Amino acid sequence: VYNIGIAVQQGKGRYKDTNIVNFAPRFEIDNQSSHKLAIAQRHIAMEEITGSLETYLTALPGGKMPFHFPRLDFDQLLCVRMINRPECMWSGGFLIDRVSSFHVNM
Repeated sequence: VYNIGIAVQQGKGRYKDTNIVNFAPRFEIDNQSSHKLAIAQRHIAMEEITGSLETYLTALPGGKMPFHFPRLDFDQLLCVRMINRPECMWSGGFLIDRVSSFHVNM
C-alpha cells in the first residue's frame, strides 16, 4: 500500500479543456546534511537493534528521494542514524506527517 498525493488542475490557454493529473509521493526525504543517513520506520529500526536484518533506506548527502512507510499497521514514526559512524545509534521515532521544523541530536 502506498500513500500518494494527487492534484488535478485545469489546463490553461488552448488546453483549458484538459485536466492535468499529477501523482506524487506523500513524503520526500531531503538529506541536507553532509552525512550518509539510514532512514527507517521505527519498528524496523528497533528490529535491527535486536538482531534482525538491516532493512533501511540510504539517504546520500544532499540527496532527495521519495519515502513511504513500509508497514501501515505500525506507528508512522521515522528514525534516522548516520551510517558512517558506528557509534551512532538510531534516533527516537518522530512524526513526519505534520509541517514543522525540529532538530535530532545524533
